[in-house]
Amino acid sequence: MSAHSTSSELHIPRADRSTSLRSRFSKRKRIIALVAVWSIAISVIMIRSHFTFYLTNEKFSFYKISWRTSEGPAFGDFDLAVILIISSLIGVFVKRAKNLVYGYFTTILVSSAIVVTYIFLYNWFTLSYGESLGQIPFGWEWVLYSALLSFLRFMFPIGMIFCLIGLVAGNFIRSWVAL
Repeated sequence: MSAHSTSSELHIPRADRSTSLRSRFSKRKRIIALVAVWSIAISVIMIRSHFTFYLTNEKFSFYKISWRTSEGPAFGDFDLAVILIISSLIGVFVKRAKNLVYGYFTTILVSSAIVVTYIFLYNWFTLSYGESLGQIPFGWEWVLYSALLSFLRFMFPIGMIFCLIGLVAGNFIRSWVAL
């Protein structure tokens, strides 16, 4: 302790400690809310693309094809532009690089869980795979596998690249405007 400091300088009042704790929790809640909105937005875009593909392609809907290597549901130009804009907005609002990286991977994981669940249920009920594969043991695994492959067609690599480009662009925009 130096000769010039007093005990009142070293003591932090209780109200200030609770205020800093409250602001820390509110920042964390804001980041969680942003990542949740980002995950849901990407999931909705993917679900819309998947559903639209089955509405417009008669061959896939009539023959109830869930997955093919040569063709299937994919992002359109509008979908990629919306993903880029939403990711840029997230990059603008999230300040710390650590939160950006963790938010990016959390978004990928959460949106993958949502979309794979949707595609699984779509294949099981709408494409009626539950009637045939439900009769054999572990038949649901094949439906889950086809749902996972459909998701991978969507997200890897083009969806992840557009999310990352938007995130980096938004972060650059935030730093450029702040200067």
